Amino acid sequence: MKTSPVKIIFPILLFCLSVFSVSKASAQIDSIKALYNSATSVDEKLKHLDKIARLYQQSQLDSAKVYARKEIKLAVENENSKYTILGNNWLGRAFFVKGYNDSAIIYFRKCYDVSVKAENKLYAAYSLQSIANYYLEKSLFDSTIYNYRKSLELLKELDDERGISNVYLNLSLTYRKMGDYGLAMKNVYKAIQNRQKNNDIKGIANGYKSLANIYLQMENHDSAIFYYRKVLSFPDVLKRSTSLSSLYNNIGVAYEGMFSYDSSLYYYKKALKIRSKADYYEGVSISYMNIGNIFKFRKQYDSALAYYEKSRKIFSDIKYDHGLTHNYFVTANLYDSISQFDSSQFYYKKCYNLAVKYKIPDYISKAAYGLSYSYSMLGNDSEALSFYKIYKSYEDSLFNKETSEKIGWARAKFSFDKKLFKEEMKRKQLKKYIVVISTALFILIFLLWFIYRQLHLKKKLIKKLIAKDKAINCPPFQKTVINDKGLIIAGKHQTPDKKIIEEIKTKLSEWEKQELFTNPKADIEMLSEFCNTNTSYLSFVLNRSLQLKFTEWVNRLRLKKAKELLEDPDKLKKLNISGIAIESGFNSKATFYKYFKQDMEITPNRYIKSI
Repeated sequence: MKTSPVKIIFPILLFCLSVFSVSKASAQIDSIKALYNSATSVDEKLKHLDKIARLYQQSQLDSAKVYARKEIKLAVENENSKYTILGNNWLGRAFFVKGYNDSAIIYFRKCYDVSVKAENKLYAAYSLQSIANYYLEKSLFDSTIYNYRKSLELLKELDDERGISNVYLNLSLTYRKMGDYGLAMKNVYKAIQNRQKNNDIKGIANGYKSLANIYLQMENHDSAIFYYRKVLSFPDVLKRSTSLSSLYNNIGVAYEGMFSYDSSLYYYKKALKIRSKADYYEGVSISYMNIGNIFKFRKQYDSALAYYEKSRKIFSDIKYDHGLTHNYFVTANLYDSISQFDSSQFYYKKCYNLAVKYKIPDYISKAAYGLSYSYSMLGNDSEALSFYKIYKSYEDSLFNKETSEKIGWARAKFSFDKKLFKEEMKRKQLKKYIVVISTALFILIFLLWFIYRQLHLKKKLIKKLIAKDKAINCPPFQKTVINDKGLIIAGKHQTPDKKIIEEIKTKLSEWEKQELFTNPKADIEMLSEFCNTNTSYLSFVLNRSLQLKFTEWVNRLRLKKAKELLEDPDKLKKLNISGIAIESGFNSKATFYKYFKQDMEITPNRYIKSI
């Protein structure tokens, strides 16, 4: 059977686009970092830190957190409320996207508190929306609506029409999740009317998109596709890759619901292409999973598993555990379909463990049911019964939760006023406990520091004992005089004889030829074992023969290897700079950049351009 050329060329083009986008985004961040390093004023530094934190939100959330913390620290030191708020916002968003919602809410509340203190109503309004998003994720709808309405009041005071429309759309989303489609549509129409009044084309398009989402949840797929296509008629939408890819993805979902798998696959692939080009890793992973689902429905199981694997790898790389939870579930479900219950059990367990870790009741219930079924099919009735009990207990609790949410919504009007009073009382009580909590935290930190110090001292002692034990079988080597650069210039007693020195030199050459320095864990103890000597003799030979310390010598070898790889176009294309850093023996890209710039006085990127 002949393979279609499109099936061969499309993945290659996709790969090339992703490589280009990654390098482009990295270059943009590198240029802003250079501006930050050369900035002289605090305002300029804060401005560049904020841009870096924002750009890292799209791809590297851990890096986003690092720069957001730098931004907060510098802003607090200089009493700059604006960037204190923005830094806490980026930090909260990074935690929120990774699924650490309880950590995220701490920073969203800090945003709000600083905004209120600085009398910045606009930032206070947006902070309240972030807090509302947290409650929405937790399905605490009365608190969600309460915070959105507080935000709405502030935005009305400021006559921020765009902000007001956004709150209406967020309220619509809340009601949609509650299943109250009437109120959901009512708020969307308010948002659209508001945007039409101000001739806000982008806002009108967002309103139609929200309408389409409501119809999609109602499983009215024809109406959903009608409004999605209406959004596509707005030229501004086509310019924004994130919005466009989301639209294509949702149209794909609608066609999937209508069992039009060819149309669905077409739109999923369009979304994937845009997300890959935009370096939107989470979106790429979701697209891979959606495409995998289509192949599963078509019973092309090998292709489905391949796409699930691609999705899983990206979720794992960006450490998005909530996405992994869903991926494990759909993978397990596929293995159930083909009666490979050992494999389905493996993935259900992974799904169950993550769901328990992050307290996701829906997936705990689903995974428990899947495990019950797989154990039953494998003949392990006791385990099947055990997981079925877990499934039933969660199903009952989820039913009770749904019922209680409906009752809570009926009482929401009363609870809003009551909540205002309770919050005021909590603030007063909080002041009483600050001293006690601070003292307890101080004691805890001191105890942790003390334990760490004891463990560190113990580790150092063990290392000394090991080194002493190694030296027992080697000829005695006395202390030497060392200059201020750490190099041996004279020995007080007998030095190694020439034979031993030559043997060590031979071993060093072998070590270099075998490129054992490319092991990131290579240290002087490992090298001394290779040379059949102790660290004292080895240091003596390195210092006398090369006038270098061990670390300097090893890093020179690694830099030499890295330059060879950078000058090889095939290797550079295959590995990229991060891969070359690891291949050369550096344990991270940052370490590689540091030593390369020290040696060459330019960055690796500029070195490549200069070749």
